Order: sequence, then C-alpha cells, then structure tokens
Amino acid sequence: MNKEEQMNFVLDHARIISHEICLMIAKDRIPKEFDGHEFRVLLSDKFKDSARMSLLRRHPHSKRNKDFQNWKSITSGV
Repeated sequence: MNKEEQMNFVLDHARIISHEICLMIAKDRIPKEFDGHEFRVLLSDKFKDSARMSLLRRHPHSKRNKDFQNWKSITSGV
C-alpha cells in the first residue's frame, strides 16, 4: 500500500466502527450514563474484534507477525 492507501484504510476503518457505535446511540442501545470511559473501552473492543480477522492474529507465529511485533517494540509512540 502506498501512503494514501494506508491513510484511506485507517480513516475508512475508523469511520465504519464509529458509525456502528453512533447507530447504537441513535437506537438507544447505549445507556445515557456512558461517557468517555465507557466509550474508550467500547471502541477498543470493536477494534479488537476487527483485529481478530487479521492474518497477524490468525497466524501469530508467522514471520509477518514477528516482523510487526519487532517494529512495534522499536517504534516509539505505538
């Protein structure tokens, strides 16, 4: 992927997940008491569910996953 494709993927993926949660709010499926604490966890859970489809999650011992984990360990701010 080039930089533009990477950015589009991230923006589209985040938009889809945020849209899902906004629909839940619109349909009164989210308690009114929820604030940033609950929404952070809900967002995290939705992204974790999405990550389960990744090759990196399905093949945790692959070279690709090892390369990714190495990149994460040496890159600050991740």
